[in-house]
Amino acid sequence: MTEHEDFTRYAPRETTPDQIVRGLIASTDSPHLVVGPLVWRPSDGTRARVWHFDIFSSEAGHGCRADIVHVEADTEQEAVAARAEILGAFARSRPPLAVHDVKSSEIDAVRLSEELWPGEQISGLRAAVEADLAATAAERRAAARERAVASIGALADRIATSPDLRDEFADTLRRQANARAARSLAGLDTELPPADDPIADLMITWRARGLWA
Repeated sequence: MTEHEDFTRYAPRETTPDQIVRGLIASTDSPHLVVGPLVWRPSDGTRARVWHFDIFSSEAGHGCRADIVHVEADTEQEAVAARAEILGAFARSRPPLAVHDVKSSEIDAVRLSEELWPGEQISGLRAAVEADLAATAAERRAAARERAVASIGALADRIATSPDLRDEFADTLRRQANARAARSLAGLDTELPPADDPIADLMITWRARGLWA
């Protein structure tokens, strides 16, 4: 999760589930808690992945706060079990708390926390997380475009050097042109739905044959 100065805190690694619960109950002024999903970051040199999750609460006199809980685990199964152990400790807590177990995404947990405890800090965190997500999505789209261009380029080279593929592609282009002409005569948009596009069908066939990625 994106950290926010004077807002995001790290729970000590040696803290037990019951200690986490007691600490939050002692400091909160709200009957609600939001527990974010289990996430990981690359290895710190001791494990393949470093697991953690966020707990959002309302601290008396300060509003929404976020605690990052590190999970000592070598596998995802161990990390899931450790998070479940902390949720179980919350379920046993007295007074009882309304624990919102958000497993979908970090941004969903942050947005719910902003709804429960609106304030400048949680809004700033939400904006920062959204910006990170947008940047990551843009990077993935750019990488996907690069892969697609490289793949199409490789396919074009195959078509240029293979008479059989060249004939198959030319025949498919003719069938696509005929299909578009028929739609035009019928007064329809000439853009073919993927299910009716001979070229789209050919690409699926060629991918299945391993001709392009």
